[in-house]
Amino acid sequence: MMNRLAGFGIIMALLAGVPSIVIVESVQAQTVQDRKAEAERLSQQGIKLYQASRYQEAIQVFESALGIYRDIKDHKGEAASLVRLGATYRSLGQPQRTIEYYQQSLAVQKQIGDRTGEARSLNNLGDAYDSLGQYQKAIDYYQQSLSI
Repeated sequence: MMNRLAGFGIIMALLAGVPSIVIVESVQAQTVQDRKAEAERLSQQGIKLYQASRYQEAIQVFESALGIYRDIKDHKGEAASLVRLGATYRSLGQPQRTIEYYQQSLAVQKQIGDRTGEARSLNNLGDAYDSLGQYQKAIDYYQQSLSI
């Protein structure tokens, strides 16, 4: 789809005498903005499904949003989607999946320097390990969270 739009933009630019690079960049920017808006819409839909205890549906929607955020390299959106997936798996009583998603979120937050998000993910990991009865590991994560 983007290739068609870019091709159309180049043809129009040549006909109108506008530099094609300007048109292509504009089309790409609109596409990224549109995709981000779609990811945000999906995130809100997933939150509503989660709140309605429709966890399996919420997971599918959050995964769709996550894929878009990754495609457009929106790391904050990616981290938020990972947290939401972790929380949803926690509600389903699947602590191992919860931990996987929280660890992925923590890695993204470290990468982008989101210290507040990092602290939240560490706290979430503490909660997950606490629910497994792995209290020392939980304490370690809680202490790391507090140190931020």
